[in-house]
Amino acid sequence: MDENSNENRENNFRNFGESILESAGEGIIEGVRQSISKPKEDAYLQGLNTGKGKTIAALYEANVEDRAIMELMNKHWDMTMRETTRILIIEKRQAALRELQLLLELEGYSESMIRSFMIKNSVIIQMKENPELQKLRNNPKKLKSLLLKNEEKIEK
Repeated sequence: MDENSNENRENNFRNFGESILESAGEGIIEGVRQSISKPKEDAYLQGLNTGKGKTIAALYEANVEDRAIMELMNKHWDMTMRETTRILIIEKRQAALRELQLLLELEGYSESMIRSFMIKNSVIIQMKENPELQKLRNNPKKLKSLLLKNEEKIEK
């Protein structure tokens, strides 16, 4: 009976060890599966967000009205009005900044001179505080002039 009992214990211990290894193996496999799928999921979401942003930028550049952009993004990208509005606000500022930077480049400003202009004149802050400036994306000369005037007022 002692041999049977020792044999049972050994079998039970062996079975217990195998089940631990099996569970650990499943955990490791699941961990590897998640570590592979997480970067893929992140890349997918990043690509999706880039696509949404570029679509909004293209529609805005084509002078599509804000409400129509929101409706189109909701229809074709399943975006909420709130999400579309948030991205559209950013795009409006970015579009005006791109046009201003292009103007400065055409006027002979170097990249470092453009950065200095942006910082010295608090361009991003002014555009956030005064959304009307963003509407001047099609008139970057006037935008530049207003930014300079506003900064002069602030300095006084």
